[in-house]
Amino acid sequence: MNHSHILGQRRAEFFMSISDELNPLPNKTAGRILHQRRPDLFKDIEAARDFVRNIKGAKHTTGRNHTTWAGIPLSNMKSNIREGLAKLRAYEAIKPEPIILSDCEVLVLSDIHIPFHDLEALTTALEFGAAREPDVILLNGDILDCYDVSRFMKEKNRPSIVDEIAMGNEFLGLLREQFPEARIIYKLGNHEERMRNYILKNAPEFSNLEALELQSLLNFDKHGIEKVDKE
Repeated sequence: MNHSHILGQRRAEFFMSISDELNPLPNKTAGRILHQRRPDLFKDIEAARDFVRNIKGAKHTTGRNHTTWAGIPLSNMKSNIREGLAKLRAYEAIKPEPIILSDCEVLVLSDIHIPFHDLEALTTALEFGAAREPDVILLNGDILDCYDVSRFMKEKNRPSIVDEIAMGNEFLGLLREQFPEARIIYKLGNHEERMRNYILKNAPEFSNLEALELQSLLNFDKHGIEKVDKE
């Protein structure tokens, strides 16, 4: 069992040891108690509150038995449930560290939805940015629309995903050309996730093929762009 699994199990065991005390409390209060008593297990109050939410639900519901998880009494949890909790905590352990931007000029662009972008609005935003000479450009999700691979009904005569990716590459190339010294960070949004979801649904065998990752298709390395996954 790796470190993250051990951490998850220790968290679950500590929660169960004081569950009678925590169950009647709001999640944030319970999280504060967990953090105060075991900061070695819960790095901050938010991490502890998220754990409480996962264990007993995000909201207190009248009549709900908060001593159970997935319908099983926490006091009688079997090894497979413990392992499940450990895996749940493992996800938190590998979440990327937040990027802290301080003492710098940041240009934030989001929801451009190429190829359905508003050309005038995008031009104005980039001209504004050029005048300010930002240190960092944050592409804050939904830069592409990924219309062609969405799960919704589609109209005919819309740009294909191949055309959209080509336009995305052109946009990123222009962005790098206009801001050669800026740090550019691309945070994937739910529209960008349509690409991976499409592959997972229709061709899961290719889901680990790096060439089909959006950062490869958009040539992040070539354009000097950092990727941040959608949380």
